[in-house]
Amino acid sequence: MITPKQVKSELQKHDDILYSELKEYRYFFISGRPLLENISDVVNFNWQIAGKYNPHHADPYIISLAIYYHKLERTKVVIMTEESKFNIGKIPDVAKNFEIQSYNIQDYIEGRILWI
Repeated sequence: MITPKQVKSELQKHDDILYSELKEYRYFFISGRPLLENISDVVNFNWQIAGKYNPHHADPYIISLAIYYHKLERTKVVIMTEESKFNIGKIPDVAKNFEIQSYNIQDYIEGRILWI
């Protein structure tokens, strides 16, 4: 399990309990080429469908990282998110365009999604 460093920054801003648990795991947060390889495609698509883009938001980096490992490394990738599939311009909507699966964390925890 990995995530972009931008997620760490977002968690830190909110003083989230998750941040306090994960900050010790430096290897969990990555940067570099895997994040930047597809970022312009993700940002452009998000702008087209939602008409907005927040450069300080981690979502495009999460999707770019998933695309990198899905296409270049031929690895099965799943994004776990708090967002629903019905929010235009959010992770599930944008990831679907790039053939990346995403699941709602709460659905998974409550057993509505089986891990395959």
